[in-house]
Amino acid sequence: MAKQKFDYYEIINSSNLPTIEFKYITEFIRLAESKEVQAMFISHEVVKNDGENMEIDYFMILLNNVFYTIKTNGYKAAYDYLDGVEKCFPSAADYYEAIKLGFHDYHEFDQCKKSGVQDRGLYVKMLKLGFSEHFEEFRSAAEKSPKMLPEEFNLAEYDSAMKLCVYALDHGFKDYGDFGKATLHGFSDQHTYEQAKAKGFMNAIEFKNAIRMGFDSLREYQEATHLKINSKHEYNVFCYYRKLSKNIYSLDQANLMDALMTYENGKKLTLRKLRELLVEIEEKVKFAPENSDKKVVPEWYSRKLKSDTDIIEFLSRCTELSNYGVFDTEAEFFEVSRLSDTKIYVDASNVACANQRGNPSPKAYYKNIIYLAEELHRRRYGEIIVIADASLKHKIVDNHQFEPMKKLVTYLEAPAKTSADEYLIEKAKDDKCYIISNDAFNDWRQNDTWIAQNIDKIRVPFIIDENNKVSIPALERLTQER
Repeated sequence: MAKQKFDYYEIINSSNLPTIEFKYITEFIRLAESKEVQAMFISHEVVKNDGENMEIDYFMILLNNVFYTIKTNGYKAAYDYLDGVEKCFPSAADYYEAIKLGFHDYHEFDQCKKSGVQDRGLYVKMLKLGFSEHFEEFRSAAEKSPKMLPEEFNLAEYDSAMKLCVYALDHGFKDYGDFGKATLHGFSDQHTYEQAKAKGFMNAIEFKNAIRMGFDSLREYQEATHLKINSKHEYNVFCYYRKLSKNIYSLDQANLMDALMTYENGKKLTLRKLRELLVEIEEKVKFAPENSDKKVVPEWYSRKLKSDTDIIEFLSRCTELSNYGVFDTEAEFFEVSRLSDTKIYVDASNVACANQRGNPSPKAYYKNIIYLAEELHRRRYGEIIVIADASLKHKIVDNHQFEPMKKLVTYLEAPAKTSADEYLIEKAKDDKCYIISNDAFNDWRQNDTWIAQNIDKIRVPFIIDENNKVSIPALERLTQER
């Protein structure tokens, strides 16, 4: 049935006619519609309440000289009253305020009013973005894990979906989806949340700590935290030493090796000096724990060299150090001995007498030394020292090549009463250089412990083929191993 249209008239009083007052607006409207009432009166009555005058307004219809009335309760029209009741508005003031703001439902209006926002468009947006649907779910999760919420987020202040929506939009969130995930993991705004996600972080506390410590990688931060590392700088130092250790050595072993590999060539380090070197190394590795100013060696710095016995055993067995020095187990010192990569010795007789098969020949040629020298220069050896005995010049076939050869090398003859091999080995030993020779020096191994232990490390064989091309494959291999 279509709503009856009423014409409203204000009257002063109706005290001369009997009056019946209705309790419910629904029944009042039903009577008016059933009698097809067109005229409705509005009466103003002044009554005393606690000694004060109070005005009460009524809607009134006149049927058979009887006024049927109901209090207006602030409504301007009877159908407004009925609409307000049907939509559960507690008062006419709320009803008309809601209409003015575009609301047609008390629940919507109440939500906005509680949030302090008077914008139905925002309310609709709240519904569309999922805040109303997930509000209770969010509250429940937040109450279970309050410590996970952002520090500035006071859950008690956000007691409605609308307030939650306003907070989210103000902090850059586009819908409940990201807001719920971010806020329940401690993030207060969309931008920070996106930054954290891009770096692999899903927890705001971890992200903030990582940024404070200088990390931008979740994996690195978690590893550092596990190792009780307090900064990116310390973590970088740890990674450097871990790489140095090759996951084979403890970090003190790796650092000692590194120090010995770069120590002054020819120096002899006693056990006392080696212990001092370890202490110097550890001083560089000290870091201050969190909430402390005192630097200490961190827990991640692994140690195996805790005694002289440990040092002796390590230096005696470490084959990797053999290219940089040797540990004398009897005298208990480490002698630094790194082979030069710019200076090299040549066994003159062995090279000059070499034939294409690699066997010694009764004839000797300076040209063989020239071919070898040219190859060594190509390999960037700037100082090539050729050691010969006095008898070599009597075997030479191409004496005219002597001067061209001397332009490429330093040519030395062994002193009188000193064999060329002995002179060659001693010079190479003192200068820490390789020796180019196909001679295995077997006779010398039996009489000299140093030669027996080291000659294979410094002796480099060669080949001169039928096209006079020189090959020194072992030299490249030995250089790479250093």
